[in-house]
Amino acid sequence: MSVTALNKVKKKTYSPYQKKILALCFAAYVCAYLLRLNFSVANPALCDAMGFTTDKTGVISSGFLICYAIGQLVSGRLGDLIPTKIMLTVGLCVSVASNFIMGLSSNYYVMIAIWVVNGIFQSMLWSPIIKCLAQNFEGKRLISASFVMSLSCITGYILAWSMSALLRQFVSWRAIFIAPACISAVVIVCLFLFFKEDPSQYVSAVKAQKEKDAPRPSIFENKPILVAIVFTVLAAIFHGIVRESINSWLPTMIDDTGIFSAGATVLILILTPCLNFGGLMLTKKILSKCKSDSYKCANIISVISAVITILPPLLGFILSGQAYWLVLVGLTILIFALMSALNPLFISFMPLDYVKYDLVSTMTGVIDFAVYVGAAAASLFTGIIYGVSNSWTGVTLMWAVSMVLCYVMIVIAQRIINKRK
Repeated sequence: MSVTALNKVKKKTYSPYQKKILALCFAAYVCAYLLRLNFSVANPALCDAMGFTTDKTGVISSGFLICYAIGQLVSGRLGDLIPTKIMLTVGLCVSVASNFIMGLSSNYYVMIAIWVVNGIFQSMLWSPIIKCLAQNFEGKRLISASFVMSLSCITGYILAWSMSALLRQFVSWRAIFIAPACISAVVIVCLFLFFKEDPSQYVSAVKAQKEKDAPRPSIFENKPILVAIVFTVLAAIFHGIVRESINSWLPTMIDDTGIFSAGATVLILILTPCLNFGGLMLTKKILSKCKSDSYKCANIISVISAVITILPPLLGFILSGQAYWLVLVGLTILIFALMSALNPLFISFMPLDYVKYDLVSTMTGVIDFAVYVGAAAASLFTGIIYGVSNSWTGVTLMWAVSMVLCYVMIVIAQRIINKRK
């Protein structure tokens, strides 16, 4: 059943069972962000305290992202086969342990190894959650629950960046890793005690399919859709390049301006995820206008993003000094908000079109894999480009080219899918 068809089902409030499942999934994924976004804020502090260069911290970040991306392919498929509770508890347990060790380590190579392990087990979280939503929600409940889970990403950003910024300012870089691990350990206990999926509560379509034990249609028999998936994956890669480059390097950019005080830097890092919430609300509004057509909505947001990403590379020819830095940081935050608008379409709404193939978790994993392939490339190349040139012009040019290509790939995928309707 497509997202558009699902949206036609009568809207109802959540049942107590659904509220519990959604609340625990929300808490688990907020913790996932606490346990991985902390490295972005710790990045400048590691360079200062440990004497690391930006290309060295870029390797740590890229190691995480590469393993996270590869893990998505495996975990996406496992998520369709293994209970969500097992995937979430195991993934979070190892991620908590990784953060504890990271906060106690002083060896560069140990840090690489630990953050790679964190990337592998972090990949076990999102795909099973989306499958869990598809099994336990339907119609407008499913659309609403998907937006709630997307909100967990924004909440995770706000808490991770604000808490990490405060810990960096008033405690130490080690606390940036240890504090989230302590908080997440409590959530793991809650998952273990209270997360219990009840097959009798599954939505009607899932229960009917299981009761009949009927074979699912094979996606490999639909070649045009497979081609559309290829272009969707390419679009997700280019989106990931822009999103993760900003996600990982915005704190460094802010430090590099030299015009913001420590207090102002903390405030910017707190407010940035709040503006990303505006991006998510933009998606909700456009998706409603597009009658829940996720590809049409992605088309609109990506063309807006492509136009705006062209502006930062031109700033050096127009502005200088403080004006340059203020406009650059402002545009970067705006682009980041638009990436937050685009991201849930890729990893939450597009996979829901594959319910009839019983591949929601698998497709979530494949698309999320693509996003983080781009993210891994972005983290590494951003560090190299910035490290060599000591300038943000080359980095912003990379964003512009990537976003234009992302838009082109979405347009092609959308046209193929529309021909099949």
